Amino acid sequence: MAEEKDICINLYYEEQLFSDYLSFLTQSSTVIKTQALEESLVWSISHSDLHALYSRSTTGLIIGKAISDAMFIRKQSEQINLLTLSPTERYLKLIKERPEIFQRTSLKIICSYLGIAAESLSRIRKKKL
Repeated sequence: MAEEKDICINLYYEEQLFSDYLSFLTQSSTVIKTQALEESLVWSISHSDLHALYSRSTTGLIIGKAISDAMFIRKQSEQINLLTLSPTERYLKLIKERPEIFQRTSLKIICSYLGIAAESLSRIRKKKL
């Protein structure tokens, strides 16, 4: 069996919602591993409890839709960036939009998130951009 390799597909910080939304919607197990790199407080809600909330509260339904829309937009944007931007463009976009990541996350994880090798990130960072 090949050695397992961790691949970072999401980076979340304070006051951000995260979910394995596919697993949640399909009610199936996931291959995605979630790991907190800092001390964290995590709240969760079961599929059945969320649907009970939706059935009791129009406000809950509206909030739930807004959250799912935001999660879809974020994930779709990340996928489009990964497929259409060069490694340098992805790096510069990350610096501009989420500079806190570079103070709180190891370069190894940032490389994985950007889909580039450590050597490539090193070359990008050495350039005067």
